[in-house]
Amino acid sequence: MENKIQYIIDHPGYGNKFIVTATKNGFQVEVEKDTVSTYVGLYNCFFSARADAQMRAVPQKEIISGTKDALASLSIR
Repeated sequence: MENKIQYIIDHPGYGNKFIVTATKNGFQVEVEKDTVSTYVGLYNCFFSARADAQMRAVPQKEIISGTKDALASLSIR
């Protein structure tokens, strides 16, 4: 098996989309996070710093139910 990098994975800086570029021919495709995980499992990939950080990010959720709505109802007087 070759140790050459087959795909370069980048993140445009917004959303859940990633850009995967084939090193062999420069072909680019836009994919989602779950597809990136598949690429990593099957091929030798290089991640940009932004893509690496986005892949490690975990979804945020409200810890105390109703807090978000309560904060939204506050106003500065």
